[in-house]
Amino acid sequence: MIDSALQHLTREIDLFLPARDPALVFRLAQDGKILHRDDGANIIRCRVLLTEEALQKWSAYLDS
Repeated sequence: MIDSALQHLTREIDLFLPARDPALVFRLAQDGKILHRDDGANIIRCRVLLTEEALQKWSAYLDS
């Protein structure tokens, strides 16, 4: 029941993090649920579930 309620409060999005700062992935996992991670040479693409509040925090990483 809690999982169902949380799904309505979250959004599934892609974030593009700089590969030079892998600690961002750790912090992202604290704010949301990482569904998929794709490591590139310069960018780490993470498909995540985030609340609207967390999305505002991570909005700088919406575009690659």
